[in-house]
Amino acid sequence: MARMAQFLTLLCAFSVVVSSAGAIGINYGQVASDLPAPATVLALVKTTTINKIKLYNADPATLNAFAGSGIDFIIGAGNDQITPLASDPAIAVQWVNANIVAYPQTSIVAVCLGNEVLSYAPELDGLLLPALKNLHAALVAVNLSDKVKLSTPHSLAILAKSFPPSLGTFHIRHAEVITPMLSFLAETRSPFMINAYPYFAYGANPKNISLDYVLFQPTAIPVKDKTANLMYSNMLDAQIDAIYAALGRSGYTNISVMVTETGWPSAGEPDEVGATIANAQLYNSGLIKHIDSGLGTPARPNVTVETYIFALYNENLKPGPASERNFGLFLSSGAAVYSSGLNTVPSTTPPPSPPPATGLPPMIPVSPPPPVVPGVPPTVPAIPPPVTPTPGGSPPVPIPPPTTPGIPVVASWCVAKETADPAALQVGIDFACSEGQANCGPIQAGQACFDPNTLVNHASFAYNSYYQINNRNYWNCFFNDTGRIVTVDPSFGTCTYPLGA
Repeated sequence: MARMAQFLTLLCAFSVVVSSAGAIGINYGQVASDLPAPATVLALVKTTTINKIKLYNADPATLNAFAGSGIDFIIGAGNDQITPLASDPAIAVQWVNANIVAYPQTSIVAVCLGNEVLSYAPELDGLLLPALKNLHAALVAVNLSDKVKLSTPHSLAILAKSFPPSLGTFHIRHAEVITPMLSFLAETRSPFMINAYPYFAYGANPKNISLDYVLFQPTAIPVKDKTANLMYSNMLDAQIDAIYAALGRSGYTNISVMVTETGWPSAGEPDEVGATIANAQLYNSGLIKHIDSGLGTPARPNVTVETYIFALYNENLKPGPASERNFGLFLSSGAAVYSSGLNTVPSTTPPPSPPPATGLPPMIPVSPPPPVVPGVPPTVPAIPPPVTPTPGGSPPVPIPPPTTPGIPVVASWCVAKETADPAALQVGIDFACSEGQANCGPIQAGQACFDPNTLVNHASFAYNSYYQINNRNYWNCFFNDTGRIVTVDPSFGTCTYPLGA
């Protein structure tokens, strides 16, 4: 999900106090079949105030198209790349040369390593810092370590306590990873990255959380942090200050916070509360005004937090409920879904009912707060259309009616269809192993599930991991009709397919 700022110097870009000008960036997700050519994307971006883009990969076509554009990029290395980057410094050198050095005319200012690893891929915890250090050494070797910063985005689930914000605390179970990582971030002047979605907190508890409070509305009743004697007029500030407090408790008050994803869907399933065009417009336009004001947060006044909206386009291949395909500010045609306040040139009038499209960021669990305060979302149930198997493939095994919506009452796994198009399987793997936070470590070279080294095998493991961490909802095995549900354990040899989140 996206936001960034161009400052007086690259050093200042990641310092604690930043300029509010250009502090908003955008996430450019690419899990879609109808996205325009990169040159067209550039033309659209040039009609907005966006000067920072975050990718989930290092897409060559995009990086080439934006050469000399003046747009800053954060590029990504997925969860599936953490193991090789941690295990071999030479691989880190190759990665830096192929994805950064190869684009001297494109302004690459940071790398996101993985996504929400501590919350959703704990088996990779111990590899995060070695991978970051190997990448840093590779950047030092080519004199880019001052320009290109390294970090990893976290879910708010890393917090054991999030309310009141002044008592924000990291989970003790993450201490062995977070403590040395914070030392690395401080030494390299890199930001602490978080994905923060008030939308999910509201959707999980709409009766006790004020919609005005999450939508930056002036009519919101402020929430008081009695411990710090601070008043909060919106939930995002409270979530950010909880992170600042946790950093301070860990002994680091000078590490900046970057919101790498936040946003609001313009459409969703009937039971996805709050997913409307009106609310999406209010959230994102309110967010932009708030960040650009330079007011900062109650605990850090006048300190602007670089923030990336999720997302640039709707992404029509994202699995899951309709909201996942409707986070975009724009349709693939270039028409604005609604007016966000980013356009400097009028865009095409949006249709009354925008077609489904963009994607949803991963859920953000946070310790439930008292009524009308920062809460945290469990998985939001939704009922998309039934999955129809592709002719020629083995049909999914029928699942008995669930007792809990979406969750089968019998053991089930998700695997790839043997007859699926290879390109579609690769798209599914890329999504599951990056934005989907699937555990793809076991399908890396040398790991238990790498062989047979085929797309179907790797997709099956990745699909199942995503399916399991999303409570085995049948729609989380769709993957653009390349996945199917089975009730026979697909584990083999030393390769074990997980069952349950």
